[in-house]
Amino acid sequence: MNRLSVKQELHREYLKSSVWKKIRLAALKHYGAICSKCGEFGSDVHHKTYQRWGGNEKMEDLEILCRDCHVVLHKVERASRPSKKKRRKSIHVTALFRYLSKKQRDSLVDRFSCQTPNDIYLMILDAEKGSEVRKAALKISGADYCHGLPPRPKKKRRKRKSKARNTPPY
Repeated sequence: MNRLSVKQELHREYLKSSVWKKIRLAALKHYGAICSKCGEFGSDVHHKTYQRWGGNEKMEDLEILCRDCHVVLHKVERASRPSKKKRRKSIHVTALFRYLSKKQRDSLVDRFSCQTPNDIYLMILDAEKGSEVRKAALKISGADYCHGLPPRPKKKRRKRKSKARNTPPY
């Protein structure tokens, strides 16, 4: 059984406080009860950053999410948690589909006119044609980028010819 860290325990206590309840209501009033990821009804207020956590949050530190998108966002954050040496927020391309909720998968199926969610999975894996689907899935999931695709061939850079200057020598 996983034990909570001191920070996690403090955060859970803070979320029960009257200070947080006021900030949460202010955020819902400011943004409206619309999920910033999928556009459905949302009532979860998510901290984008914890720099001003504890009653000093600014509205730009918070976003409104539906429960499904909030769960997915935290799954992606846990899956892409960097080692202590590196700081990156990414997810492997084969895992991207797995972290989406059923509602998010269905929205991608509708958006890209597919028959089944498996078609979306195959499109995500397609290195060349799947970039638009991956971008949409990354936006919904909250990950910055995905890795694990074969590297794209580098474009050859043309050398510029130096132009002789036609200026008088005086």
